[in-house]
This record gives sequence, C-alpha cells and structure tokens, in this order.
Amino acid sequence: MDAQIRCIFNALPARRRERSLWRGIALFVCCVSVWLLSLAAVVLSPLWLLPLTSLANGITMSMLFIVGHDAGHGSLVPALRLNRMIGTLAFLPSLHPFSGWKRSHNGMHHVWTNLKGEDPGYPPLSLDEFRRLTPLRRLLERFYRSWAGIGFFYFAEVYWKCLLFPRCDRQPPQRREFLLDRILITAFLLLEIVCIYRVSLAVDRSHPLLFTICAVVGPYCFFLWLMAFVTYQHHTNPEIPWFDRKSEWSYFQTQVAGTTHVAFPPVFDFVFLHILDHSAHHVDPLIPLYHLDQSQVALEQAYPGSVKVIGWGPSVLWNTLSCCKLYDYRQHRWLDFDGHPTTPSLVVTSELSRRPGLPPSKPALQTRQDLPVS
Repeated sequence: MDAQIRCIFNALPARRRERSLWRGIALFVCCVSVWLLSLAAVVLSPLWLLPLTSLANGITMSMLFIVGHDAGHGSLVPALRLNRMIGTLAFLPSLHPFSGWKRSHNGMHHVWTNLKGEDPGYPPLSLDEFRRLTPLRRLLERFYRSWAGIGFFYFAEVYWKCLLFPRCDRQPPQRREFLLDRILITAFLLLEIVCIYRVSLAVDRSHPLLFTICAVVGPYCFFLWLMAFVTYQHHTNPEIPWFDRKSEWSYFQTQVAGTTHVAFPPVFDFVFLHILDHSAHHVDPLIPLYHLDQSQVALEQAYPGSVKVIGWGPSVLWNTLSCCKLYDYRQHRWLDFDGHPTTPSLVVTSELSRRPGLPPSKPALQTRQDLPVS
C-alpha cells in the first residue's frame, strides 16, 4: 500500500472493516421479508394500487440488491462462502448474475473509477466521438442523458452488455460459475412468472397473463431506474472529472474527490442502507454497509475540501443532466451536445497526490447539517 492510500486509510475508523455475522444475516432476512411482503401486495392488491405496489416492490428489490452488493465485496458477513450464498440469493429478484457483477463492479468499476474504457458506469463521450456516431446513435445518446434515459442506459449498456453478455475479455475467469449464475436467474424469473400467473388465476384476475406481465415488468423497471438514479449521481457531477488516460488517473482524484456523497433526507439513507455514503465505500470497499456512515463522517472531516457532499433536490439531478452531456478530456470540462462548455475546467493537479497527509487547500463544502434540501 502506498503512502497516499495509507494516509487516507488512517483517517478512517480503525475498526471499520469489522464484520458481524448476525447483523449481516439479520439485514438479509429483513430485506427478503419486506421484498416478499411487497411482492404479495403487487399480486393481491386491487389493480388501481398496482403502480404504487410496483414502486414499493422495486424499492425493496433495491434494498435486497444493496445487501447482495455488500456480500459481493465480501464485507457483509465474515465467512467468504456465506457472502457468496447471500449475494447470489439477494441478486435473484433483480436478475443479476453474482459472478458477472463481481467482475464488472469489483474488477472494473472500483479498480478504475471514472476511467473511460475501463469503468462501465456512464462514461461520457468526447465531442469527436459523438460527432462520429450515426444520427440514430446520436439520438440514443441524447436520450441516455435524460431523466428517463439513465434507466435505459443502465439496462442496455451496463446490465445487458457488462453483466449478462460481456465480451470475452471482460467475462469472469470462472466461466462455468458465470454460466450457472445466468441459468439460476433465468430459472428464478420463470418460477416467478409461473407463481404470479397461478396466483392471478386463483384470485380470479380478469386478464391473468397481462396482469402477470405487468406484475413482473413494472417493479423491475422501477428497480432499474432507481439503480440508475443512484449510481449515475455517484460519479457524474459538474464538479467531477473523468479521464481517458491512465497517466492522469489517480486514486485520490477518483475515489476520494471523484465520488459524491449525495446527502438525501435521513429516510433515504435508511431505505438505501447507507450506500449513499459512497465516498467512504469507494475509499475502502471492504467497509460493511453498517459502518459506512461513521466512515463517511471521518472521511469528510479529514478531507473537507475534496469530498463532494451534495445536498439533493430534483434541481440537482436536473442540473447534472443539463451540464454533463459530453466531456472534454484534454481541458477536463463538461460540454453540451453542441460542444459548448457547461462548466469551467476541472483543474487536475498532482499536488494532493504528492502531499496525501495534508488536508486539501480548496475551501470546504457545506457540512451535512448545513446542506439545503430542495
């Protein structure tokens, strides 16, 4: 471990990596229970409640996914095999193959955060790349950088191309395990469809097949958009640079200063199990989710001018979507689709890398308590 990373780690709580068997299992059981309850509500409630129950099921699916995400890092419980089992089961409702997720998320996103060509999470195109696209593909790129489009981007560019059907050089090394994971989520989807259809017949739904399709697709669409809503804002912001050269990329610039803490109201932190304390998670992915809040506070206190703390409101996402269309990788600034700069140059210096033990000289952002919520 180099001096820079050691210095950052020393600012975090010493016992941050301590894993609890019972807390991890309790979280998993609790999230499975609320997911099953919300699924029952989708299947049994009156039709006029279907949008609301589908949203609730999508939220609980997200909670279960976050537990699986922790297990994928090996940080939920102490035992490696139990993490593997919990992660596999927790990913089933969201139809994510555990081994494919680990390869894409742990092996690419966390290793090369905000490095274009390595990190699959919403990498922006340059102006030249955008202009070389076909008209139809340009239209799709414009859609991807919209409120609705971020969910479609996650499904098409991350889930489909990186998790389910990655190209050969990006597949997990355990090919047999990857195949079995994909078979497992397919079997789960078929079982879910059959069970919902049979229940809809038992309760005498007027159009059981159509109802089954809506009951399966609706919550999943909500889940995909929620995933995109959260992950997009973690690494895309008018203040955060992207890179296309490994020579410019650094741990501090991307994991500490290039990852946001989106400060939602406390209820969101509860629902999303502290994954919004994302800077601390990127600094040390082995921190269990039940220690993230303390670690995030410690990180913000140690580097108040570098950790991006953003008070969230609808206007925050709107502003990010408006500013962050394309990226100028030489001047390090965001552009609109016509190539006009929408932000000043995000100056990338090596000063922080050379002096990792000193707090950044940049003026501190607002503290969590002072952040406005729109």
